Amino acid sequence: MKVCVLGLGYVGSVTSAMLADSGHSVVGIDIDHKKVDMINKGMSPVSEPKLSEIIKSGIVSGNLSASSDINVCHDADCIFICVGTPFEDGAPDFSQIKSVLLEINSIDFSVNQDVCVLNRSTCLPDIHQYAYDLFLNSSNTRKINYLVHPEFLREGSAIKDFLNPPVYIFGSDLKDEYIDSLATHLYGDVSNDVISTTISDAALTKYASNAFHALKVSFANEIGSIAESIGGNALNVMNMLCQDKVLNISDAYLKPGLPYGGSCLPKDLATLVHFSKSQGMDLPLLASISQSNFLQIENLKELILSSNPKSVAILGVAFKSDTDDIRNSPIISLTNLLVENDVEVKLWDDNLDVNSLIGANLRVISHSIPDLGGMLAESLEMAIKDAEVLLLAHNKYLKELENMDLNEDLLVVDAIGLLDNEFKNQKGIFW
Repeated sequence: MKVCVLGLGYVGSVTSAMLADSGHSVVGIDIDHKKVDMINKGMSPVSEPKLSEIIKSGIVSGNLSASSDINVCHDADCIFICVGTPFEDGAPDFSQIKSVLLEINSIDFSVNQDVCVLNRSTCLPDIHQYAYDLFLNSSNTRKINYLVHPEFLREGSAIKDFLNPPVYIFGSDLKDEYIDSLATHLYGDVSNDVISTTISDAALTKYASNAFHALKVSFANEIGSIAESIGGNALNVMNMLCQDKVLNISDAYLKPGLPYGGSCLPKDLATLVHFSKSQGMDLPLLASISQSNFLQIENLKELILSSNPKSVAILGVAFKSDTDDIRNSPIISLTNLLVENDVEVKLWDDNLDVNSLIGANLRVISHSIPDLGGMLAESLEMAIKDAEVLLLAHNKYLKELENMDLNEDLLVVDAIGLLDNEFKNQKGIFW
């Protein structure tokens, strides 16, 4: 394939070199003439292990060249956007992206097929929407297909990362068959690692990945501070934490939905924060977690109240399915907030028998929700009988709901990501 790569920084230089190394005819393009000259002399414009050798090999083979003229893309099959998106004066600067998009749109393409533009630069969804609309309404002689194609390259290991990415993400409105064919032509047989998704989800995934990496670094450092204060070994603590591949290093707890609750997470987090303060330590990440958790309850309340319901049914009361533990249950907190707003709440949880609760669970009722017994319905059917809004808080009731003839005006709020938008043709608010 004839491929043009716009931008010869870290991402663009590696992308150009590696695509050329795999046999594509690649032209790297940059307005910086020094970078262009370095590429054409077989040198890397950035410091990256083994990159200079691969660039030199590409120049010698004739598969790689560089230019400052974007019009050399006139016969390109694919154009990769790899320009910078710096953060300046407290805000992201996407001016380079917009400039490049306009330049692409002005190219007089000579190819006889659609042109594929893959944006590897990290941009917010509204910038991608701008690009999509620009090319959709373009008067160009060739149709320009726009895709978000985030990269996951780390400086210092970019060659390895290019050859072995965790996944190939393509965000567009194009058919899966087109995406699979494109990925195969670009990278070979990688079909098992290809994800075709929407433009906005592809864009957010890249931001989420980097935010998560930053979160992990900060979390490890705050735990390290606590370990040091007690004479512990921070590296040993984190190494042991990482041994748990079921809960700690896995997809566990990484599904958006209800806030956390129960007896352990709130208590142990609060204990760590209290201890750190007693030792004079400022650990803002750990201290902010409970606030974020409460805001999720507030957001769920506002979501439900946005339809001005008089009655709400909630399926699931305990802090999670298959238990009767209501300690720190977010549903208890949410129920109280709804009642404060004059909403009648009916609850259903087949694991919960108020008369059987003892100890701490019994104290929750007396301290937090004295009328729990009156709110609990006799059955799932009775809970939702007159409800205007149905909140699905536990995953165990889905099959029962699918077999019920629900009121077509019932608004379903899926707080755990179980349903799709076609569920029983209901109006719904979904994760």
